[in-house]
Amino acid sequence: MQINTMEIKKKRCLVVDDEVVARRGLIRQLGRINTLEVVGEANCIDAFMEANEKCKPDLIFLDIMLRNKNILDHFSLKDKLPMIVFVSAYSNYAITGFDLKAVDYLLKPVSTERLNQCIDKVHQLFNSNFAFPSHATGNLFLKSNGKYYRISPPDILFVKSMENYVV
Repeated sequence: MQINTMEIKKKRCLVVDDEVVARRGLIRQLGRINTLEVVGEANCIDAFMEANEKCKPDLIFLDIMLRNKNILDHFSLKDKLPMIVFVSAYSNYAITGFDLKAVDYLLKPVSTERLNQCIDKVHQLFNSNFAFPSHATGNLFLKSNGKYYRISPPDILFVKSMENYVV
């Protein structure tokens, strides 16, 4: 059985914010990072859900309050979402954000230094030699010969240990 694999060069990002200036500013900041590619943007919950399905991002930069609606009320760990970085003007949602397995939580306005720290954290997760689950999709990301592969657990036939490697 051949496993469908995908080489991950740039992390595909979706930016979700109802404030045009904040959204455009973050997209501009992310555009300066050569390991990221912004593949979509959204300004409300419905557009976010549609863009997530259409763009298939690896990482979502997600504002908490979208048109006076709290995004945290609209999804759970069961939803099919990739890694999430919450971006908010409100620090009081941080604990809930991390309970939902957020990679990071950025406060607006996002400084370049803080964004770089966040991206370093994202890269550490992607560059880990260990498999890590995408909390929302249930997929595993495995590194082999410098490439990343997204593997669905039902496609795994067996796992074999070879000293400090796993086959």
